[in-house]
Amino acid sequence: MSRILYEKNTPTSFEEALHFDSEHPYYISIKRFLESDYAPLHYSSNSIELILGHNLTGSILIDHSTFKLQGDQIVVVFPGQVHSINIQPNDGHMLLLRLSKVYFDSFSISSALANDGISINQENLPCVITDAVCIDSIKKCLESMHAHDDNLFECSRNLYQLFETLTQYVKDHPSSSINSGLATPSIKSLVRWSIQNYSNDITVEMAAKTVGFSKNYFCAWFKALTGQSYMQYINDLRLWKASDLLRHGHPVGEVAASVGIHDLSYFIKQFKNKYGSTPLQYSKRYKS
Repeated sequence: MSRILYEKNTPTSFEEALHFDSEHPYYISIKRFLESDYAPLHYSSNSIELILGHNLTGSILIDHSTFKLQGDQIVVVFPGQVHSINIQPNDGHMLLLRLSKVYFDSFSISSALANDGISINQENLPCVITDAVCIDSIKKCLESMHAHDDNLFECSRNLYQLFETLTQYVKDHPSSSINSGLATPSIKSLVRWSIQNYSNDITVEMAAKTVGFSKNYFCAWFKALTGQSYMQYINDLRLWKASDLLRHGHPVGEVAASVGIHDLSYFIKQFKNKYGSTPLQYSKRYKS
């Protein structure tokens, strides 16, 4: 099984938990964006994500910090960090490395032993890197891993070189970290609860109760962290799941009901506002 994935859309699982093993310690996704691409708040439980973006248009939210996507840049998301991404149609592309946390720890430890004890973690590595030398080196590593997908030994050598590059960046930029750190337990538990209940008739009061906040404090807290209201987030979850079901050929009415939207006209209007086409048009585009 190849470790290279070709994706047109963002992951469809809310809590990313990829299957890794000795033959597949990582996956590299190659993505282009001919249409809008959006993933609401989610997190990975078992992998670190490294995004190499070229001329993307949009933004990514990591914990409570929002970063603009543009030009050439590297974005790093550690396990447990709640994040969302919003990409507009563009002629750029993305290489996405998702590496097993177990292998990340082993490569990070090895790199630290060879570099005066300096390790890579969310406290010393910034979320976004724009250094041209670092980007060029990591790009070569990923491209080599793509070209030698059938040779795990060669790919592991390139992966180690990638960590050497990141470690060198940390050594050269000791005070550059702007990584927001791991998400607070409250936001992670809220995201988990929302993922489990988005298709039900939930309210702001119910969500606030799950994290022990009053309604007013909860609304202000969530908006400050994410830049949107909680019910906007729930609507995004529903539409995101709906887009996945439509791509797999499920009927529009069935999709609307399964994601918790029982007014079909409202569902069609909201979906078109989000994705630029009606659910039926969207579904037909993927059938063709």
